[in-house]
Amino acid sequence: MRAQPFPLTWPVQVPRTPADRRQRGAFGRTVKKGQQLDGSPRGTQKAELTVHMAADRVEQEVRRITEADVDSLVISTNVGGVSRKQPEDPGAAVYFNRNGRPLCFPCDRYTTVQANLAAIAAHLEAMRGMERWGVGTTEQLFIGFQALPAPGSDWRTVLEFGPETFHASTHVTPEQVEVRFRELAKKRHPDRGGSHEDFVRLEEARRVALEELGG
Repeated sequence: MRAQPFPLTWPVQVPRTPADRRQRGAFGRTVKKGQQLDGSPRGTQKAELTVHMAADRVEQEVRRITEADVDSLVISTNVGGVSRKQPEDPGAAVYFNRNGRPLCFPCDRYTTVQANLAAIAAHLEAMRGMERWGVGTTEQLFIGFQALPAPGSDWRTVLEFGPETFHASTHVTPEQVEVRFRELAKKRHPDRGGSHEDFVRLEEARRVALEELGG
């Protein structure tokens, strides 16, 4: 699976949580209220967690998996660029390789992107702690999160080229890619009734195709 930061790359083997069953996340951050006149703290309170802060939590937890070779971290959501608007689909998926094995940790149980990212970070933290009880190893725990290739994630499928082209890139030319992109863009553009996510996926498929074909 070719995971990308934006738009959300959701693992095909994991069912989605219906929107009406998502919950408000109780995740936040603790901040000091201030100081007394004598300099002592007045206590703490819970503040809102941002997407950036939640993503930092994920990165920290991944870095703490020190007993393995971990690389290729991708935090995938529908939050693009500098946008602060909460997307319609708040799901999040975290991809990385551990000892050469691609793993994916998805979550869409909560109503905000930051809550789903915070849940993934908390889950990773809990997994690291489970090994202390001696019932199983960290390796066994991670096996259940192996990322499987998603059917239809190939650019040929997104651009609706036939299966005969899947393993023979010479059967498709950059010119054909551009023609097919323009045809599909007319149907998938948000102004024509398509969704923003589908149109972004179409643009990404065109970019990958031209890069692969040298166009």
